[in-house]
Amino acid sequence: AELARQTKIERPRSRLTLAMVAMAGHVAGAEPRVAVPASVSASAPAAPAAAAIDILCLTLGGARRATVERMVAELARQEAFADIELRLRFVPGVPAMQGFSEAGSLAQLAGDVLAAVALPPAGLQLWEKQARKLRPDQLGVFGATLAHLRAMGAALSGEPADIIIEDNCRFRCDVQGARQLLTAIQWQRANAADLLYYGWLGHHDNLEKVHAACQASEGPTVELQRGLNQAGRPCDVLYCQYGYSVSRRFYEQVLEDLRTTPRLMFRNYRGKAIVSPIDKFLPWRAAEAGLMVRTCREPCCFRAPLLPSCIHEKWVEAAFDTTEFQLALVGLAWSQIWLTTQEAEAPTRLAATRRERLATESEPPGNGHKKKDQHRPFLGREQSAGAGREHERRNVVPARGRDHERTWACCSCPCMAFVFPSTHACAFYPSVRGDRIYA
Repeated sequence: AELARQTKIERPRSRLTLAMVAMAGHVAGAEPRVAVPASVSASAPAAPAAAAIDILCLTLGGARRATVERMVAELARQEAFADIELRLRFVPGVPAMQGFSEAGSLAQLAGDVLAAVALPPAGLQLWEKQARKLRPDQLGVFGATLAHLRAMGAALSGEPADIIIEDNCRFRCDVQGARQLLTAIQWQRANAADLLYYGWLGHHDNLEKVHAACQASEGPTVELQRGLNQAGRPCDVLYCQYGYSVSRRFYEQVLEDLRTTPRLMFRNYRGKAIVSPIDKFLPWRAAEAGLMVRTCREPCCFRAPLLPSCIHEKWVEAAFDTTEFQLALVGLAWSQIWLTTQEAEAPTRLAATRRERLATESEPPGNGHKKKDQHRPFLGREQSAGAGREHERRNVVPARGRDHERTWACCSCPCMAFVFPSTHACAFYPSVRGDRIYA
C-alpha cells in the first residue's frame, strides 16, 4: 500500500489489495471501511406481496349482500388465505319480478345492458314485446340473464374481476380449496379460457363424468366436454352459474349473437314467452362458436345449502341433494365450506323434516285426522261390484295407482259426465297413504 501511494499508481483495486488495506487499517487501530451493497445492508428481506383475487358479486342487496361481505372478511382472517388478498365489489342485479308491463320498464331496469348489446330498433321492440309476454315464472329467469350480462361487462371493463359470483355462492375455507382457487385464477390470467367454472352442478351421471376427467388431469383446470342427450344430439352437462369467469372474446361473441339474432334467447309456448336460462345460454353459445370451456380441477365454491332461490324455489331441495352428492364425489364435507350458522344447521333440519314427512305419509288415518279427510275404505273391483252400489261395468279403464290389483273399479259418474259429456266412466285408485280415494 505504501509503495502504491509513493508511485501514485491509478488502477482499480483487486480483492487482494482491498484485503491488505483492511488489514493495514486494523493494525493501525482504524475502522476498516468496506463498501456493502444496499441490498445486503438491509436488515431483513422484504416479505412477498400477497396474491390478490378480485371478486365481483351479483346481488340485489339486503341480507344476502351482508352475508357475502361477512364471508370475505372472515376468510381473509383465516390461515388458508393468509397470503391471499380478497378484494370484493358488487354489481346490482335486475329486479324483474315486478314485471315489464309498463312501457319503458325494460329500459329503466336494464338500460345499460341494452346499450351494451346495441340492439337494432326492431330487435329492441322484440325484446320489449317478449318481456311483456313472459310467464310469471320466467320473470326472474329473464332478470338473471340481464344481470349476468351486466356483471360480465363490469368484470371486463374498468377494474377487471377474476371471478363472478352470485350472492348464494360459498367458498371453501380449507387450505386445498384456497390453493385451488388461487392456481386456477393464475392459470386463467395466463391462458384466458372463454368460460371457466369455479363451481357447478349437474345431473349425477354428468357429475361423475366430469369428476373422472378432473381426476385424470394434473393441471388446475380441465377441458369440459359436451354430452349427448337421448336423441343423440350434443348437449351441455353442467348448470348453475354461481361462480365463473369469461373472456372478453366470449363476452363480445354473446353480444354479437344477441344483436344479430334478437330472438335467440326467447321462445313462445302457448301464447307466452320463455327465456333461455343464463346457465344454459352461455355454454350453448360457447360451444356453437367453438370456444374453450373449462372447469377447475376441484370445485372452489358451492351453492349455500337450502338457501331460497329467487327464481326456482321448487328446485332448492334438489340442488341441495345434488350438492351433497358432489361433495361426496370430491371427498369434502360441509365443514370445509364457509357457511353461516343457519346454513350449517340446514342439512340437519332437512333430514328431520323428511323423517317427519315420511312418518306422516306412512301412518294410518286415525282420530287425529280432520273429518273432511276421513274417506271411506277403499273397495276393489270385486268388492265394489257386490257392495250393493249401482256400479256399471262398462268402459272400465285401469288407473295409475301403485297396486293395479286394487285399482279396477268404475261406475257411472254424473260429475264426469257433466264436465266431460263424452266420458261416462271413471276409475278409482288409492293415495300413497292409502287413506284417500281419487277418481
